[in-house]
Amino acid sequence: MTDERERIEGKDVFWLFAYSVLIGALLAVFSSLQSFWKFLFSLGALFVGFRFFGRYERFAMRVWLVVLSLFFFFLFTVVLALILYFSGRVTMPE
Repeated sequence: MTDERERIEGKDVFWLFAYSVLIGALLAVFSSLQSFWKFLFSLGALFVGFRFFGRYERFAMRVWLVVLSLFFFFLFTVVLALILYFSGRVTMPE
């Protein structure tokens, strides 16, 4: 187990953001699909989360992973909705 007073270095912050962006993107795709393939994206996000939890045992890093993953999930979902709306693939009900 890692020492709780261990400093978080720049590479740890990089990996935190990389894992969070990947999980957020996988969950955004999961929420936008309607077929069987959506479950592969949810399993992918779960697998990436397990990999991160195995790599970093610090509680703060795990909490930040969840918070940032949710942030990127909402961000990617809004961006995807805007792209679909402005490209004319989705219309607003009247």
